[in-house]
Amino acid sequence: MSADTATGTQAVDRAADLVALVVESPDPLSFSEIHQRCGLARSTTSRLLSALERQGLLARTSAGSFVPGSLFVSYAAS
Repeated sequence: MSADTATGTQAVDRAADLVALVVESPDPLSFSEIHQRCGLARSTTSRLLSALERQGLLARTSAGSFVPGSLFVSYAAS
């Protein structure tokens, strides 16, 4: 059992990595681009992206690509 699994932080670490990937990208990222870059299973990637979108950390463009969510916009405006 890894230290991340033992402390229950593996999912948090993975989600944070996905947020950083999207936030640091100069362009919106498609699901496929994120999946290829993160190295997680498709189902895990999809589940984490959905959770991050529900919480306002990520958002989707009209084309379906991922961008920083409303939480970042609110924070940047303050």
